[in-house]
Amino acid sequence: MIERGCKKIGYIGGLPEVYTEKERLSGFKSALNDYKVKVEKSLIRECDYSVEESYKAMKKLLKEGIDGVFLAGEPFSLGGIKAYNSINTHSLKCFVCFDQIKPDYLYGLPGIVINQSTKQIGKEAAKI
Repeated sequence: MIERGCKKIGYIGGLPEVYTEKERLSGFKSALNDYKVKVEKSLIRECDYSVEESYKAMKKLLKEGIDGVFLAGEPFSLGGIKAYNSINTHSLKCFVCFDQIKPDYLYGLPGIVINQSTKQIGKEAAKI
C-alpha cells in the first residue's frame, strides 16, 4: 500500500487479547514505522469477528479519509468490501485482505489478498 502511494492507512482487526491479532497489528505498525508512515491510533479498529462490526468500522474509516486499509481476516475483509461498495465517494486506493478471502470478492476493487494456507500452517505447526 505504501509503495502504491497510500499515506493514511487504516486497520481493521480482531480483539487484542487474541495472539494472532496482536501479531498482525504489531506487523502492521512495524511496516508503517519502517516506511516512516505515521501510525494513527484513530485509524485502528479492533472489533469482534462479525461482518457487521467490520462493516461499521470500515464506514467510519472511509469517512475519515483513509487511502489504504489492512483487513486482518475474512470477516473484516467481507465487512470492509461491503462498506466500500456502499459508499460512492471516498479516497481509498488499496485494500490488503489477510486470510482466506476469495480473490473474486475483490473483482474490480483495488485489492491485494495475502492468502495463508491453513493446511500448510497446520503441517508446519505439527513439525515444530
